[in-house]
Amino acid sequence: AEVAQRHSNTVLGSAAQGAGAIAFTRTNPFLSAATVNSLTALRPQFGTGSPLFLSKSFDDILQDNQTTYTTNIYRALGAFEGQVDLGGRSLDWSVSGSFGRVEGERFGYDVVVSRLNNAVAATRDAAGQIVCAINTDSITTNDDPGCAPLNPFGAGNVSPTARAYVSAPTGENYVNEQIDLLATVSGSILTLPAGDLGFSLAAEHRRERVAFTPLAADQNGSFGFAPVRPQSGSYNTKEFSAELLIPLVGNDFTLPAIHRLDVSAAIRHVNNSAAGSEDVWNLGAIWQPIEDITLRVSRGRNFRAPTLTQLFAPSAQNLASGNQDPCDADRISGGPNPTQRRAACLALFESNQTFGTGGPGGAAAGSKTSPRHWLPPAAIRTFATKSPIPGPTVWSCSRGSFQACQSRSTGSRSTCRTGFPPSRLPISLPIAMTTPIRRPASAMPSRGLPPATTRAKLAPSLPAAPQPSMRA
Repeated sequence: AEVAQRHSNTVLGSAAQGAGAIAFTRTNPFLSAATVNSLTALRPQFGTGSPLFLSKSFDDILQDNQTTYTTNIYRALGAFEGQVDLGGRSLDWSVSGSFGRVEGERFGYDVVVSRLNNAVAATRDAAGQIVCAINTDSITTNDDPGCAPLNPFGAGNVSPTARAYVSAPTGENYVNEQIDLLATVSGSILTLPAGDLGFSLAAEHRRERVAFTPLAADQNGSFGFAPVRPQSGSYNTKEFSAELLIPLVGNDFTLPAIHRLDVSAAIRHVNNSAAGSEDVWNLGAIWQPIEDITLRVSRGRNFRAPTLTQLFAPSAQNLASGNQDPCDADRISGGPNPTQRRAACLALFESNQTFGTGGPGGAAAGSKTSPRHWLPPAAIRTFATKSPIPGPTVWSCSRGSFQACQSRSTGSRSTCRTGFPPSRLPISLPIAMTTPIRRPASAMPSRGLPPATTRAKLAPSLPAAPQPSMRA
């Protein structure tokens, strides 16, 4: 389980996503007379009915602040194998089948935008009770008997009934299934001076399917985002492969500077119902100039079909986050009037040099503060690296209006570099990698997949929907 991010309503948030500032007037029943008088003194228009706007981060608005992840994995595997004599030579064969199923769930709570708007718009009824305004106005079509008024002021003032009304379950269920059938035969064709010329043949059929089912509120777009629709799909893969291992030098047949020399060749045909057909191959060689030194070389062409997650994971279009600092280095020279924004931000920095450091007056008790120096937007990009010196470390580098790099460690250090342009920040991407299966030259395998059947692996795009290997 993990703790969910706090729900916030701020002037920088999106009202359409339920993250905008909360408007309130002097008639709000949760305001005391003294509070109304104090706010009117600060803003006289408030006393005549003009609204004020509340920015707040809630930590008590959800029924449960934790998000839980549950995964159940089921697997069954069966195989038959044996040997058969053909032409005086022994061949090894195997037939196997496997079934795998992963069932997962993500479950948490989020704020329903329409219900939050209803709950914060509170008033008093004829009996003097605090109720939702939608249930006392002249419009009957918007009534909601379950609406519970919510007190947005202060900390810990959200009642259990209001919490239950404005929050709803969010998450999804998914199922990932794979059925695999595999048949192999391997052995030797003839005997050469350096050893047996070995071969391996394999045929495989896989069926994979996945189904994602978002919870009802996610499907309805109740949280201010676009609806997330259920999605499912499947594909089949057929593979046929062949491999030869040819010992040229070895055993009792050796040459100067060649203690052992093997060459191999493999080919595989892949037919994927979603990605089409492809022929892949691999050529390799092993050279031992002496018994204690082995050199390997290989060249090949491989093929990776898209994963079930990449093909069928649900997607939705959402509004971009509105919580953006206008004085950030990326935006300080933007807006309708860039010159005015830049001047206002610089004035803010100069007059509040310790703003945001915490504590009374902007500075934490017992701490030392120093002015922050503004740098041009193009120069403010920080990049942190950790040294190999042992020891626990906590480091952070900020990317924004100020250059800041902090390191609190024992036996380690971090460094910062500036100068990365906005469009050239370092980015980490998953990289497809292949790992060929190599074997000792002394013997061919009696069963299993040849090297050409090794498939590339790519990190799945959704951690909530793992793609485990279920091969025999």
